[in-house]
Amino acid sequence: MLEIKKETWFISDPHLFHDKIIKYCDRPTNYHELIIINWNQLVLPEDDIVCLGDMFLAKSNKYLTAKEQFLDILPLLRGNKYLILGNHNKKKFLESCGFTIIAGDGIKPKWYIWSDGKILIYFSHRYLSDEVYLNHKQGIFNVHGHRHEKEDISPAHINISVEQTMYRPIRFGEILEEIKRRMNK
Repeated sequence: MLEIKKETWFISDPHLFHDKIIKYCDRPTNYHELIIINWNQLVLPEDDIVCLGDMFLAKSNKYLTAKEQFLDILPLLRGNKYLILGNHNKKKFLESCGFTIIAGDGIKPKWYIWSDGKILIYFSHRYLSDEVYLNHKQGIFNVHGHRHEKEDISPAHINISVEQTMYRPIRFGEILEEIKRRMNK
């Protein structure tokens, strides 16, 4: 069972091997390498890392299937890998790769909850709107991905898609600092 600590890493929407994402989201052409390098410079083998969906999306090329491409790079990515399923994820395949599925699109629960009694966070792939009550002044937040380069839709939403984090995982401690800043605004 995942226990989220300040040292826990988070990332969302790497979309590894999704070549069209370069155009859709104005990503650098070497975004795959940036994510892999940043991931391994930060995450230690014993660290926990949670992906908020869309780990990879690939088409087969003439040499490798999409799954083979992903399986080639997966051993390079350090850490104990947890996943909230995104709209481009296949549950059985990612479980077979060693990911622990904790929530996500198309399954229950749809989100993963963390609270310390003062702050309540819903972690999800897509941003939550009508499903739950959110209020940044009361410490109720949604940390999500899916929106890529788009701004947060409210002060209670924190988009951690890789476009927002310079293509690197971020620590839960960083997320908590941002939440506290927004609560005091």
